[in-house]
Amino acid sequence: MTRKDAPPSVAVVTQTRSPHTIGDDQPSPGMGVFQTTCSAAFHDVGTPFSSEIPWPVGPRNRGHSPAWTANAAMSATAVARHARQPRPGRMGASFGAREPGKYRRVPHAPLQYGRMHIIHGNAQELCARAAGIIAATARAMLAARDRVVLALPGGRSAGGVFDALARAELPWERIHIFMADERLVPLDHPDSNFRLVKERLAAPLAARNVLPPENVHPFAADAEDPRAALEAYSATLARHGAAHDIVLLSVGEDGHVASLFPRGSVLDDAPMHALVANAPKPPPRRMTISRELLLRSRAAVLLCLGEAKREALARLRDPAADWRDCPAKLAAGLPGAYLLTDIGA
Repeated sequence: MTRKDAPPSVAVVTQTRSPHTIGDDQPSPGMGVFQTTCSAAFHDVGTPFSSEIPWPVGPRNRGHSPAWTANAAMSATAVARHARQPRPGRMGASFGAREPGKYRRVPHAPLQYGRMHIIHGNAQELCARAAGIIAATARAMLAARDRVVLALPGGRSAGGVFDALARAELPWERIHIFMADERLVPLDHPDSNFRLVKERLAAPLAARNVLPPENVHPFAADAEDPRAALEAYSATLARHGAAHDIVLLSVGEDGHVASLFPRGSVLDDAPMHALVANAPKPPPRRMTISRELLLRSRAAVLLCLGEAKREALARLRDPAADWRDCPAKLAAGLPGAYLLTDIGA
């Protein structure tokens, strides 16, 4: 996508009510009274929370809810009303759907980039901050909804976030955990993404008796029929709203997130989940959230840790770079998007 292809305006929602907090100095995005302004620049912030919450509008967000319009001049009243109302389909119907079990496809339209909050620090600090953002965002969402659906990745970068989340005081009985992607290996295999989630997050929470086992949804990665397992996993997510409220992603050296790789064959195909047969890094066979499912997320936290990812970070922040060459850009315009990186200028 080139600069001239980008839509001219992006709504940025500014919070004017006292925010929820998770600590003395960590306010979270609230659900209060909002006003809108316009901007198209990335936003570097020195703290994990800012008063400005990115809220992109336009054709690609029609799938979020019937309340969304294609008009970039959405009024502040409409935005505030949408933020407070329960998400359509949260009791079985899918996101933006008219019938239970159905969902609306996200139109192929130019991505719109708003103000992604970029936080710098060292890896240990950033993992703790990412957990704080997720916890605060979940609390704000649970003030208006009965549950939150959280999508998690694998990988070394995410492990520190899981450790911090495992210590968070949250109503875990109202939080459901899904996988953003999975390698097609047994769940106890060292390459399994779920193994990391289980060992560093689910098991510690279960030991505290705060996370019901039925709230944890691993993908049946070792099933004899992966396609049937994929359909079953999508059906399970459909029963929980057919979208993720919060998605945690780790940016790869090539700019991939989940198992959405640059110029990969699954970038445009599936409405919810997809199978990857030839991932460019081992193991090659994987399950991943689709482009459309990622774009239905309500908030995103991206980790970009390690000097080897400097080039990927540059592409992610370049408005002229094509998202097909850097799938991490798909998350850049999501509402509540944060990028945490230890890569200096």
